[in-house]
Amino acid sequence: MDLDSINVLAWIHSKESGPNEIMRLSKNSDHSITMSNIDGKPGYPRQARYAMTECYYAPSSVETCQKQAQQLASLAVQGYNTAAAFVSVGESDPFQHKIDTMHSIIQCLDAELTKANRHRTTNGQSTIELDYAYLGITDDDCYDINNVERIDNAYVLANGLSPFFTRVNQVNEVWADIKRGCKFPYIIKLRLTDAHTFLACHSVITSIIHFLN
Repeated sequence: MDLDSINVLAWIHSKESGPNEIMRLSKNSDHSITMSNIDGKPGYPRQARYAMTECYYAPSSVETCQKQAQQLASLAVQGYNTAAAFVSVGESDPFQHKIDTMHSIIQCLDAELTKANRHRTTNGQSTIELDYAYLGITDDDCYDINNVERIDNAYVLANGLSPFFTRVNQVNEVWADIKRGCKFPYIIKLRLTDAHTFLACHSVITSIIHFLN
C-alpha cells in the first residue's frame, strides 16, 4: 500500500508566559516549532525543534487548514483511505478550535459526496453509501457513542470498528454527533462504499488524549 506524505499543522494557543510555565513553544519563520524547557524539567531536552507543514498562532481562522480539509474529502470520495488526528498539549484544551476544524472537514466531505453522487445519478451509476462508527476510548473500555454501550477493548482490538457502523443518509448526521463533544479521547470512522464498482474506503477522524505538561 502506497502512503502519501503526512501534513502536520500546528496552532500555538498562547504566546504569554504563565506562572507555572515549564515548556515554552515558539513559531519559527520556516513553520517549525521550537520547544524550550525553561524550567530544566528532567527527561526533556533543553531545547528541541520540530518540523511542521504549517504553524500558526491561535486564535486563527479554521480557513487556514481549508486546503488540507478539501484534500482529505476529495481523496476519500475518490476511494483513498484518509485520516485526520487531533492532539492538544498544554494546560488549556482548545476544544472550540478543534471542533471548528472538524466541522470544516465534514463540510468538505459533504460537498464532495453530494457532487459525486449527483454525477453518478446523472450517468445511471449507483451512489456512494455512507456508514460511520463513533467510539470513545479509555484504558480499559470503549464506548459506542451511537448506541450508548460499553465494549471491552479486547473485543474492539479483535473485531475492529466494523460491528459498530451505522448507515446515514447525509454527512451532516455525523456532524450532529461530533459537535456535542465527548469527554473521552475518541475515534470516528467513516466508510464510503459502492458495491457496484467495488469502492470501499475509510476516512478516520480521531481526537487523541489531551496531554498536560
